[in-house]
Amino acid sequence: MLKGKGHNKKFTFRILKGIYNSEDISELIRHENIMVATLISFAAQIAGLINLIIAYMEKNIANSIWPILTIIISIILYIVPIRSWNEKIKLHIMSVLCVFISSIYIFQYYRIIDNMICCILFIIILIVSVRIEKVMLYYIIAETIGIYIFILNNSYNRGIKYNIIQAIFIFTVIGIALIVNKIHHNLIINNLRQIEEIRGQKEKISTLYKELVYSEKKLRQQNDILIKCNEQIKKDRMNLNYMVNHDNLTGLPNRKMFMDELTLIIKKSKKSKSEFAVVFIDLDNFKRINDTMGHYIGDLYLCEISKRFTALINERDILGRLSGDEFAMIVRRYSDKNTLFKYIESLKNSFGDSFSLESYKFKSSASFGVSIFPKDAEDAIELLKLADKALYRVKEKGKNGIEFFDDIG
Repeated sequence: MLKGKGHNKKFTFRILKGIYNSEDISELIRHENIMVATLISFAAQIAGLINLIIAYMEKNIANSIWPILTIIISIILYIVPIRSWNEKIKLHIMSVLCVFISSIYIFQYYRIIDNMICCILFIIILIVSVRIEKVMLYYIIAETIGIYIFILNNSYNRGIKYNIIQAIFIFTVIGIALIVNKIHHNLIINNLRQIEEIRGQKEKISTLYKELVYSEKKLRQQNDILIKCNEQIKKDRMNLNYMVNHDNLTGLPNRKMFMDELTLIIKKSKKSKSEFAVVFIDLDNFKRINDTMGHYIGDLYLCEISKRFTALINERDILGRLSGDEFAMIVRRYSDKNTLFKYIESLKNSFGDSFSLESYKFKSSASFGVSIFPKDAEDAIELLKLADKALYRVKEKGKNGIEFFDDIG
């Protein structure tokens, strides 16, 4: 039954680790039983082997019975704790076996260690008193009382006073052992309760941490969704703002945006006391193009006009589509009528090149009416109205021309 030194170290370390990590009283008792049984069994086997060797060397067969019995009982003691029995039953069996082992040596050598028997029993009692369960302590106490009575009946008489003192000492030690066991038991229970509470708190904290991690993950997901939604809302707002302020067909500023820009430029020009021009543009014979070639070609024609105008005008000037075939332009760099006339004439001359749209090829023209701020008017609506009047005069003259409002006044 004896194992190698390395195996015993690993086994002992495993048991001590089990005791240290025990968080339940039943688990702690089980590991403690295994440790006690292992230590007592190991010590008893060594003592039994030594006595067996001595008996063999003395060639005393009768003296070899007790060592053999001790070894057998120690082997059983080693096996009991690792069996899958009820813990209380195992505890009683272990206690009985421990009593048998200690009794064998005491009865075998009581004449030799007569004066030391009580001390040995006291030490055993005190050691057993720090066990969690009282069962083994009760067995050892019963054994101690039994052995004491046996010694009183089989030893020479030391006097009644000695026996009384010895009895008082024995029962005092027993009382102390019971008190120590109670204190130790309560301490272990309290510690285990604290461990249980700490474990419960740890589990709660772990659960809360997991919930927090999950919430944080969910919050991040929701935040990502929110960011995407915000980005989409910004895009939608930009698209909506673009649609509100721009012509869907040509992409030029629509009437609303053109009038807003015109009002803003009027305010700035009043402060800086500068001049600018408003040009009203109408495409000649646009209705005939729609009627003869279709609205699809008419739309392509409007887009092509927008491209040609945009390529020719200054980047500071503003070109917008007011409606159907009507365009308007704000010329911010106004110096004199001749320079402005040549600038507008470049737009008029862009119609000199034929328009090739799908299978159609044709030529067209446009009429231009001009009003000057602040000479003609200082109001956005009035400026556009006067430029329209100048345009109407061009139409009366036969279209495809440029007219200033102050020339018709």
